[in-house]
Amino acid sequence: MTLLECGSRCQSLYSPLPAGLPGAVGTGDDGGAPGPQAMCIAGLTGTSQYDGAGMILELAFSGTNVSHPALIDASAYGGIEFWLWVSPSTAASVGPTFLVQLIDKNQIPEGGVCDANDSGVKACAAAMAGLSGSPAAEARRAGTLYTDDGSELSLLAGGWQHVRAPWSSFAASPWWGGANEQEVDPRTLAGMSFLVSQDNVGGPAVPFDFCIYQLSFLPKSDVPVLDGGAQEAG
Repeated sequence: MTLLECGSRCQSLYSPLPAGLPGAVGTGDDGGAPGPQAMCIAGLTGTSQYDGAGMILELAFSGTNVSHPALIDASAYGGIEFWLWVSPSTAASVGPTFLVQLIDKNQIPEGGVCDANDSGVKACAAAMAGLSGSPAAEARRAGTLYTDDGSELSLLAGGWQHVRAPWSSFAASPWWGGANEQEVDPRTLAGMSFLVSQDNVGGPAVPFDFCIYQLSFLPKSDVPVLDGGAQEAG
């Protein structure tokens, strides 16, 4: 796991699971063996426009070189799914600013497609998905995250929720990195990230406290299909 820009008072940790996940075993807080671990981050973004904070999960590395990502083929699957925990005190601020990024060969300099020195359409920019109608998703033309029943995820409540995202949920920004591809290539995945972004001019900072748990690839049979919505990527 790698940290993105953390703003102020940011802490990242592999943490014992917050309470309340159905079926979760003990966390080991009683001195016993440690239980399941979640990838968590908490703090505040900065106040400048586009200040953000988050976590990057790199899927594999090339040999012993941890600075060079290896590409994996996940085309046998239909997307990703994960459990998301948000603290009750930050659910209202995380929801409108939450984004999931999927990174393939077209979005890293090592892929030979994007330009690391470009700040426009050829930039090395990940494709994104967010909450339906959220300011962060609308600003980036991001795709949509889904609930278990196939409906669009539009609101985060404090606690745990299961989130699904087919490949087609991840859309490249037409203004930044959008010339590199039209859709994510699941045959050449390098990583993914989970972040919040402060998109307003002059703040305010966004408080956040969230965890990602049981991140896995989504079976094609479970890809949600809505009218005009997510379709299985070819």
